[in-house]
Order: sequence, then C-alpha cells, then structure tokens
Amino acid sequence: PVGLLPIEYEISNGACADTATWTVDIRPVLEGTFNAMDPLCVGSTANLTFTFDADIPDAYTTGATGDWSSNDCPGCITNENTGAFAANQVGTINVEFEFDHPCSAPFTGEVTVAPEVDATIDAVPDLCESGDLEPLSAAESGLRRLPCRILIRSHRGCRHLHRGVYH
Repeated sequence: PVGLLPIEYEISNGACADTATWTVDIRPVLEGTFNAMDPLCVGSTANLTFTFDADIPDAYTTGATGDWSSNDCPGCITNENTGAFAANQVGTINVEFEFDHPCSAPFTGEVTVAPEVDATIDAVPDLCESGDLEPLSAAESGLRRLPCRILIRSHRGCRHLHRGVYH
C-alpha cells in the first residue's frame, strides 16, 4: 500500500533487550500525461504542461519536479524546469518529461510546429466600378474576401468572382 509503513524490530539475548522503530514511506510511481496543444507557428513560444495520473495521492504530487527535454530539438526547450518551449524548428517535435523522484516513469508528448505563412498581397491599382476585371495575386493561397466583381489569380488559376464576400 502507498503511504507510511511503521517497522519495529526487537532483539533479546535473554539478559538484554532492545527495540528500534522506523517509518518507511511507500511512494507511488509518479506518472503523468502530456497536455496536448494546438500546433504552434515557427518562432512562437509556449509552456509544456502535463497532468498527473488520477490515482496518485495529492500528497505525492505537491512539489513534484522534473526536467523537460527533446532529442529532436534540444534548443526548443529553453527552460527544462518550467517547460518553456521555443518553436524554432518546423515539424513534429517529440518531448519528454522525467520526474526527479526515485519512483517515477517518464512520459512523452508531441509538439507540432508549422511554417510561417505570408499574406502579402501584390499592389492593387484603384479600380472603377464599371471597369475591366483586374487580376489580383497573393504570395500564398488563403482566405480571400472581395466586396466587388474582380478576378483572382492564385496557384489554382484565375476565377471570376461577382458581387459578395468570398472565402
């Protein structure tokens, strides 16, 4: 059982006797689960967190510490104690937490880091309401909202759009 276990030892040789007592703390195995997070954009920061397994008594989780690490991206862990994470490498980064408690099990998680996107729109001239259609182009394909009849040129080719808001 988890908790304090008293031990008593007695010895006697017929003429003399002695007794000793000791209390042993039977500790649970500290285990946790990585708290998954939404993907991060390269260059952003976050704090890695975890949740203790529910069957561990609070007395053993209070003040429990350990270290975060990553073999995939050692420079992504900017503070191994607090779990400060810098998303400076694109891809899926495996992270690990190891308790500094003799009875513990490390656990792992994944952080997804996405590349930056570019919403730059090429210069657009002023347009006349009844003028010819003008092509618009952007650095990357994404969400487009246009309030008037206009032609869009993207990686999918040209499309004619009519009055309304487009997504």
